[in-house]
Amino acid sequence: MQILKTDILIVGGGTGGTAAALQAARRGANTILVSEFPWLGGMLTSAGVTAPDGNELLAFQTGIWGAFLQELQHRQLEGLDNAWVSFFTYDPRIGAQIFSDWVAQLPNLTWISKQLPLEVLRQANQITGIRFADYTIFAKIILDGTELGDLLELGDVPYRWGWELQAEFAEPSAPPEPNALTQQYPVQAPTWVVVLQGFKTDAPKILPPPNYDPKAFTGAWEDHGAEKFLNYGRLPGDRWMINWPIRGNDYGEGVERLVGNQEARSQFHQEALWHTQGFAHFIQSQLGRRYGLAESIFPSATPAYALHPYYRESRRLRGLATVREQDILPKGQVAPLPIRTIAIGCDYAENFCQSIAIGNYANDHHYPSGDIPLRPKSIHWGGRWTGTPFTLPYGCLVPQTTDGFLVCEKISRSLTLPMEPPDCNPSY
Repeated sequence: MQILKTDILIVGGGTGGTAAALQAARRGANTILVSEFPWLGGMLTSAGVTAPDGNELLAFQTGIWGAFLQELQHRQLEGLDNAWVSFFTYDPRIGAQIFSDWVAQLPNLTWISKQLPLEVLRQANQITGIRFADYTIFAKIILDGTELGDLLELGDVPYRWGWELQAEFAEPSAPPEPNALTQQYPVQAPTWVVVLQGFKTDAPKILPPPNYDPKAFTGAWEDHGAEKFLNYGRLPGDRWMINWPIRGNDYGEGVERLVGNQEARSQFHQEALWHTQGFAHFIQSQLGRRYGLAESIFPSATPAYALHPYYRESRRLRGLATVREQDILPKGQVAPLPIRTIAIGCDYAENFCQSIAIGNYANDHHYPSGDIPLRPKSIHWGGRWTGTPFTLPYGCLVPQTTDGFLVCEKISRSLTLPMEPPDCNPSY
């Protein structure tokens, strides 16, 4: 067991955690980033969502997001405009290499991979360190960048999970009372992404998983056609990213297991992976053996499948500021800037309600049972529909009662109605 000390410790190598580590180190702080996976970037790389929704993101070429997009343009010689869901799609290996290169350029940033947090260490009301299998790391400030807000649970930091009713925040699209949907799906369905590729001869057969039922996928692309369905997330090199919400590879059965014990989470992961395998088998059986599993994409035993699910929602911090649906809805062409939020006490209003990040995705829910009615939040941009911009306040990253601790992944939103993560286009 190694004992390390640092200024800043970020646990989790997703989009938010990676951005936070890069910025902390670039500002001069001694920083340690600990990730579960051998790739950094989360949604943008290891989760395989390399066709980020939101076509207007082309315009947000600022901060780390802008630098990432420009580096993609430089490294991916085939170009970025390959799909219809996004102006930019890319090989996830290129994205992972960009983040790895940036980290390697910073001598005061240490990256440790393949470690999970096991214990949160405290002194009174302050979080002081994290214990992993091979390390105990103490830091002045610790950030939770895990995909599901695991430090919140381990550290007894107050958080929300699941739906809130209209009575709590008066959000116009929130349900007035519990119903069958809120009980079956407390949070949105994650997606385990798979990448397919074209073969000149018959591709190897994609075997069906246990308990395969083709009825689960029948009609997946009937409203779009097979070609448009595939080109939703087309990648360079005759490949297709499959992240399809209509009778596709969203999976939410027993999703509450994600915040259960490790055995329950692993069981959900296996089922979600099998579900995606079933969808890949269905695609091949319907569209032919020209389509098969991509080779050598992800660094795992199943290299066509992402390293982990794409989580749309996680535990949500009870922060000094809470972002509500009405804070992100458009008034004219944009949401209120700077944002107006519910703050804990007037003393915090000036410092903790200052906008520190920008997002833009429309209200969007993913459930296997289908769409639900939501207050519209879209405008016409560049010939395509997209969400109106909004901002996030610093206070939603800061816990109400715990010192020495911040959040920086999807858990920072404190939203009742989660959207595609604002951290997919960080302008920090």
